[in-house]
This record gives sequence, structure tokens and C-alpha cells, in this order.
Amino acid sequence: MISLSRLPRCSLWVSGVCGIFLLSLLGMGNAHASQPAAGFWKANSSATALPPLTASQIAQFLPSTRSNFTFPAPYNTTGIRVTLPSDCPNSSDCFFYVGYSYFAAMSNSTGLPSMWILATPQMSMGGAGPTLYKLDKSTDTVTKVGPIFTDGNAAQTGETMYFSHTMPNALYYTGDALKTLNRIDVVTHQETQIFNIDSYASGHYIFACSTSFDDQVSACALENSSNAMTGCIVYAGGKFKYFAGMTSSGIHSCSVAPDGKYVLISEKTPTTCSGCDLDGVVANLITGTQTVIGNKRGGGGHYALGYGYYSNNMNWDTTYDSVKLWDVSNLATDGKDVWDQPWSMQCVNGACASTPNHPSWLNAVPAAVQPIAKQYECDSTANSEAVPFANQVFCFYMDTSVAPADQQSLVIAPTMIDPTKTGCPGGAYGQNPKGNIDPTGHYFIWSANLDSNSNCQVFIVKIPVSQLPYPPPVVSPPQVSITNPPDAATVFGTVAAKANVSADTEIANVAWEIDGQQVDTSDTAPYTYNLNTDNLAMGLHTLTAVATDIAGYTGSASNDIIVAQAPPPPPPTSGGTSGGGSLSFLPLAALGLLAALGLMRKRLGRHT
Repeated sequence: MISLSRLPRCSLWVSGVCGIFLLSLLGMGNAHASQPAAGFWKANSSATALPPLTASQIAQFLPSTRSNFTFPAPYNTTGIRVTLPSDCPNSSDCFFYVGYSYFAAMSNSTGLPSMWILATPQMSMGGAGPTLYKLDKSTDTVTKVGPIFTDGNAAQTGETMYFSHTMPNALYYTGDALKTLNRIDVVTHQETQIFNIDSYASGHYIFACSTSFDDQVSACALENSSNAMTGCIVYAGGKFKYFAGMTSSGIHSCSVAPDGKYVLISEKTPTTCSGCDLDGVVANLITGTQTVIGNKRGGGGHYALGYGYYSNNMNWDTTYDSVKLWDVSNLATDGKDVWDQPWSMQCVNGACASTPNHPSWLNAVPAAVQPIAKQYECDSTANSEAVPFANQVFCFYMDTSVAPADQQSLVIAPTMIDPTKTGCPGGAYGQNPKGNIDPTGHYFIWSANLDSNSNCQVFIVKIPVSQLPYPPPVVSPPQVSITNPPDAATVFGTVAAKANVSADTEIANVAWEIDGQQVDTSDTAPYTYNLNTDNLAMGLHTLTAVATDIAGYTGSASNDIIVAQAPPPPPPTSGGTSGGGSLSFLPLAALGLLAALGLMRKRLGRHT
């Protein structure tokens, strides 16, 4: 059998000659012939471009239902249609574009048969507001579940909402007129307030929040009453920490890293060069130190955050685009980037392709799980000109030295976008896709106007991980069991709750919950919690232990407990030297003898 990996590479649009040659090698009439490879590789320096698909070409493969489809050659990947024009009243253009690359629009479905998806038919344009969709991962079919909110939050665009990394059903959002950071369970609709900014900075507002993958640290841009973003607010362990903007210009954005150890702030600094956009400021949440990375060195561009690393799209040099990878742990000593990969900046008629544009790294894992050079990001771009990587969804490794020069980026789908047409609110900005990868690294979501004056729609492409030399790691969620108290146990007073936890990676913490409400956390083994049942109503309760590993995966176990009133103390006994003496003073041997005599008397009594 001939392996596809050994076949000669064809031009990007497979020519008839090359196609006939491949068919002759594979056997045109062989029913078991290999299928075309999904996706195709390109060197980042490639000058070859694919023309954008036209509306008529798109209509040939796009289904009219929420189902899967196949992108045409040379992509050959599986797409999934999430939304339909009928989701908007009178088929109007009401969908807001998929949010920035770090606002997770897909839930973490690790080990689960389905995945939640967020899309927003805007209420201001007749839609229902942020809406929940469900993907069946076995069939690739999508079900529209319905609106997430029935209150004033339905007016939100959904742009800065994001799913939790450790709680598959949890969605974060800012509520109460940008005063609170909240979390809602999209299944039960139970809401939890993370914090209210008025308790720390009354009269201010929060915007564009983010949360660490273990759900312990959150960060938001802080706005004053004039809607100017003055700094970055961080909330963890019930306490606030504030990083004020270094100049009167304030900040542009701030995001917390997956490990919750640093935030990245884009802002003007006292050293920002003339003509530069924004610098990048790395604020260490443990030491409080801040390190400035100038715009000319790669700071301030569109970024993606990982465990101990972050990558930046360098937009200063107009001769080429590049992505820099920064080792945050080394910034304080030398401030050097650890990797710099250029892409060709090809321009046509004055239009240049910004590559990558908004890279997404929501599939980041600790280097102990997968070495940093073997982790990948994905991105989507749009451009009306035929320039390299324009109009494409593609994935690339964090260090392209791990692959041959012509296998640096895997192109997996056309974006089906034309920025010169309507569709996707926000003009060219809204039509320039900012989709994101899901935490498992198997799906990418974005919005598109289908190269026509039609409404904005949401799509997913399945990343052909089998094509990657280093697929995403398969990490099993932690296995948890509660060893005490046993299931259905009757308890009273203070009980020592204990959990056993095993995992593929290091455990970050174990959270204890009573009836779904967190009451304690254990950071190191043994994982124990002194449960005071005096604070609980008598009756049935559920005790849950939730273990989270350093990759952000969670596992849990629950036992039912019955809280009862403590029994009265035994009656006091009088001491003495004759028959009324307390048994507690008898030797253990005497206790055993008495027990044996009692048992013998019961047995003899049965025969009388």
C-alpha cells in the first residue's frame, strides 16, 4: 500500500494532471482506496495564495440544516453548521460575530459525548440574545437548545462571555450593568456571583474579563465613570489586586493566564516609542513585578496565553509578520523571547495579510503534559485580496523547527468571508474572524458572511489532529472517590471527610461542596475536610469532592449523607469495687470474656 505521506505534493488547487496521477497510484477503481488527506501543509514563507470561495461555490457544499459537511479540495475537512438564517426573525442579519480568540465559545468537552456552543442572535436586532447550542460529537449534529437568559442579560452581544475550563456547564459573563462577574450553569440556570466591583471600587465598571483554567483567578479591565479603562483588576481568594495603567492613556486590555500566575496587559507605557501602538506588560501575580515588552520587540499585538508562556502577533515590522513566543519565567532576568517565527507579508494592491491575526490557544496545557514546542494554536483570517493565508483557518506549532519547512502551518478550512460584503455586524472589524479553538484542541469556531450580502452565520471545523505530527495529549480527568463518610451514612457533629484522587498529571486542588456550594479546598494530599454538620439542616445532603489537575481537567465524586441530631450522652456510671463498677475500667480480656458469656447465654436460651 502506498502511504499518502510519501506521495508528491500537488499545487494548492489540485490540478487535473496531479489528480489523475494520484488516482493512478491509489487505484481509481479500488473501493478501499485511501481518502484524500484532510487539510494541507504550507510553509509560513509561502507566497502561494488561494482565492476566496464565491457564494455559488459555497452553496454547492453548505447544508441547509445543522449538520456536518465536507469542505472541497484541497481542504477535505469536516465542517459543522451551527446556526441557520431562521434563527433570526424574518431571516434578518442579527448574529453577532464570534468573540475574540480567548473568549471560549465552546465548552470543555473532554471525555463527554457532547459540547455546548454559544452564539448570539442579538436582541437589539430582534434575536433572542445569547443562545445555547449542543453538538453531538458522535454524529456532528447540532441542536438549538434556546436562549440562556430571560432577563436583562439577554441584551448582551455574547462577545466577552466565555465557558469555564473546568466546569463544562458553566458560562462566565459580566452582569448588573458591568458591575459584577457572574457564572451561570447553562443546564440548571443557577447563577453564582464571583464578585461585585462596588465592594472594591465603587463607581467603576468591569469589561472583557477572563478566568484561569482552574476557575480560581479572574481578571478584568477596570473602567471609570467616563468609560476609560484605567487599569487591570484581579480577583482571587476573596481579595482584589489592582495594576493601574502606567500612563494617563490607560490600558487596552488585560487577561489572566491559564495557570493564574500572571496577567498580560496591553497599554501605553512611559517607554512606548513614537508611532508605536501598544506595549505588552507582564504582571506577575505572585511577586507583583511588572515587565514591559516594547511594541517593536513584539509587545502589544494580538496575543494568546499558555502555562508560563504567551505568544504575540508582532505587527511592528511592515516587511513581514511574525509570532513571538515568550517564556514568562525568564522575563525578569533577560526579557528575551524564546522563539520568533516570521510569516511572509505579501501585499496585493496595497492590501496585506496579517498572519496570524487573532491566534487562539485555549487548548494550552502545562509543559509537563506536552512540551511547549509540540503545542499548537489555530487562527482565522479574512482579506479581499489573494494573499497568502488570507481567507483561511489554519493551525501552527509553537516552534516550527519541530517540522519540515513545508509543514509549518496546517490549513484546514476557508473562512467563507468577504470583508467587502455585509453580514456580521461591525463592518470590516466584525467580518474579520476572531474565532477560537476548543479546550480539547479538536474544534475551531468562527463566524462568516458566506461571501454574500447575507446574514452572519456560525461554523465549526473539525481539526484533523491525525495530520498533526504531535496531536493534542489525551489526558484523562482525575479519578475521585470519597472514602469517608460512606455513601448514605448518618452523621452528626464534626466529621472528617476524606477523598482519594488519582490523575495522569499533578492535582492542583480538591474542592469540597455541600449541595453544590463550595465550602472548602484542599491544595495538597491528603485531601480532607472537617465537615461541621451543626451548620446543616437535618436530613439528606450531598457531599462532593471536585479534583482539578494542572491541565484544568476535573473529576468529581459525590456521597449522600443524612444529618441527624446527635444522640444524648450515655448516663454516668458510679465507680466502686463491687458489681457496679464501670466496664471502662475492666481489662480488655475481661470485656472479651463478658461478651463471650453474653453470646453463650443467648444461644443456650434458644434451646430452653
